[in-house]
Amino acid sequence: AALTKLVVRTSAAADPAVVNERAGEAMGWICAMARLGQSGATPVALGSDGLERLWLCLITLSDLGNARLMHVWGDSCRASFAALLVEKQRAAATARAAESEGA
Repeated sequence: AALTKLVVRTSAAADPAVVNERAGEAMGWICAMARLGQSGATPVALGSDGLERLWLCLITLSDLGNARLMHVWGDSCRASFAALLVEKQRAAATARAAESEGA
């Protein structure tokens, strides 16, 4: 997913030829990861969930002109991660407060 996000961010500012080259290179790496994960050569096999995520990355990279996909990968992922961080900080603060009250 991180590799896909890098290409998506590059697509907003770079020359289309450069973006196409980066997308193709990323797609090659993602295909290699999928094949390796299914080959049995790794200690842990790639599950269907992981494989679906890799295919989603390939679909996204094959359609960099799709505004909805770009919004999801660019803005929505960032907002989701920010909300997760806020929640984790809130939980940590609550745990510290409970710990200090109990001490």
